[in-house]
Amino acid sequence: SSLKADVPVYHYAAPAASQLNDMLKARLPAMPEDVFTTRYRLAVETFLSGLNEHRRIRITGTNPYQTEERFWHEMTQIALGIFLTPYPPAP
Repeated sequence: SSLKADVPVYHYAAPAASQLNDMLKARLPAMPEDVFTTRYRLAVETFLSGLNEHRRIRITGTNPYQTEERFWHEMTQIALGIFLTPYPPAP
């Protein structure tokens, strides 16, 4: 099932997320809908885990990235990497 099918008012409740979803789909036209949806969810979960990690880093005062910008750049790259994994996977 698609994200939009799961949440009928998806484009009204989260227009930026809906737009991002549409842009990513346009870049990955050969990826089946269910695979795209799975990867989208994994990427969102990964990015949200970055929020928890960021909080932990702030509390402990141990940021191995030296700057906020570097931290968030890496979190974004990790989440995007989920989409860059080839489909179909190699045997």
